[in-house]
Amino acid sequence: LCYTVHNIHCTFYAIQYTIYIVRFMLYSTQYTLYVLCYTVHSIHCTFYAIQYTIYIVRFMLYSTQYTLYVLCYTVHSIHCTFYAIQYTVYIAHFMLYSAQFTLYLWIV
Repeated sequence: LCYTVHNIHCTFYAIQYTIYIVRFMLYSTQYTLYVLCYTVHSIHCTFYAIQYTIYIVRFMLYSTQYTLYVLCYTVHSIHCTFYAIQYTVYIAHFMLYSAQFTLYLWIV
């Protein structure tokens, strides 16, 4: 009878420890899945960060390109303005010389 009671007692302890071990394994599996999910999420966010960084760099390059275009067209416009002034002065000189020559012809 004592051995039977002792065996029943040990069996309940074995069942209790088995339940503890199963619960620990379940918690370990749950923790492992959390770690795996956070790892996948971190990788996903890293790819998004790289993608957005590439977008920002491309935007900065396009902005720089556009700024250089504006700068080039501004310089070209200033250059053309000076040429226009220079040719206007040439035309004015030509008109003055023509007027002077016309007056000379009238006088002579």
